[in-house]
Amino acid sequence: DALSSGIALVSWMALGFFLLPVFVLLFAFNALDMIYRVDLIFTTVYRTFRAYVAIWFMLLLVGFTWTIPLAIALLAELDLDISLPTLPFAGPAFEAGMNVLDVYLTIVSMRLIGLYYLHFKRRFTIIFE
Repeated sequence: DALSSGIALVSWMALGFFLLPVFVLLFAFNALDMIYRVDLIFTTVYRTFRAYVAIWFMLLLVGFTWTIPLAIALLAELDLDISLPTLPFAGPAFEAGMNVLDVYLTIVSMRLIGLYYLHFKRRFTIIFE
């Protein structure tokens, strides 16, 4: 019963989002069999917690830049009676600018994950090389 509740689903999704940088590294190094070694993943996150959280917040920022134009378009499509502030620069140019910002921040965050590995690989319990 506990696993079929909505709270369990949200908890698993939150854990998956939190472990996203490690999963990106596992896929980048073709070490998919290490995904079953949850103890090594959590030990690696624990040993490099501050840097890991900084990278995770960067990924959260990327998620917000992707979500804001999507939410505005969704609210416009649903015709909900929600008063949104009208911005003089909103429109297709704003959406295109947000998409460019999203792509740029995604590239930066992926490079940060690579630099995170290069800088902290001595603290990793997961062996990639």
